[in-house]
Amino acid sequence: MSSVNLLRKGLLMSPTATSEEKAELLRRLTTVVDDFFNQPHNRLHAVAAPAELGGYTVVSADRIEGGFDHRWPDRKVAAEYRPTVDVPTARYVVRTDVGDYSLLIGAEKGGRATHGLKNRGRIVVFVQRGAGNVGLYPLVEFAETDVVDAEGRRLYAARVVRPADARKAATAEHLPELRQVPHLRDADIRRGDEIYANMQNGPALYIVVSVNDVEAMLVHAVWVGRARGGGRLPRPA
Repeated sequence: MSSVNLLRKGLLMSPTATSEEKAELLRRLTTVVDDFFNQPHNRLHAVAAPAELGGYTVVSADRIEGGFDHRWPDRKVAAEYRPTVDVPTARYVVRTDVGDYSLLIGAEKGGRATHGLKNRGRIVVFVQRGAGNVGLYPLVEFAETDVVDAEGRRLYAARVVRPADARKAATAEHLPELRQVPHLRDADIRRGDEIYANMQNGPALYIVVSVNDVEAMLVHAVWVGRARGGGRLPRPA
């Protein structure tokens, strides 16, 4: 019997459906659902809300199917943030001890020329400070590195700030202090010249994550925003 006929009999709760047919229907439905969510374009990567990391909780995740645009102050044309196989454009609500923040994350189409690579991948975490795209404020940028994970995918990295002076980048001498920060306690932290081939002397420290580790990117962004202060984060909901 075809899957369509099995579905019809199962969904209509036909009294003629045998126990074997019902079991087969359940098996086939399970297979269809598993296949759907195992397709790269159907994954909402890394965060299956709620998820907790470093004292913060991602309480919701909503995909933005068509992506979004953001015009940086130093650019005349808006940058496009579009969903990729590894990173969906999505809106997340992150809960902290002082309230909730609405964050958007996206991979910039075409990347940016930096660290000796013309189209280096770039993933940006924004916080929603006002209405619409004009109310977006970038908190952290994760740039594609020159090192790969076990599957051969490029890792991404963002600078780590000094806990006591967030206007400056952290260096090796600040590592003991950084390890007291919950989300950095077991994080992969490396010098810039360890992850970018053309960086001759890069003592600044970076948090290094997988390209689809959205949860770590969100939490690090909120931590940086709170550390830097100055109104970077809006009043939490």
